[in-house]
Amino acid sequence: MSKTGNGGPAFPESVAVEDGAVTGSRSTAQGMTLRDYFAGQAVVGLLAADTSDTASSFADAAYRIADRMLSRRRES
Repeated sequence: MSKTGNGGPAFPESVAVEDGAVTGSRSTAQGMTLRDYFAGQAVVGLLAADTSDTASSFADAAYRIADRMLSRRRES
């Protein structure tokens, strides 16, 4: 597991309703994390480029890429 954080929810829902009207927004942290989403996207590219490696190697590489993407995102 990464020490860099998970990036929060990948697809947060934002809504606050009072008396049937939307009054503001709030994030809910349900579902996959941004880190998981980034890793999933990275593994697709890795598999498209090379199918000779093991599933474990692809997973490790995908999460390394995801961690780097999160790190880079915090630097912006």
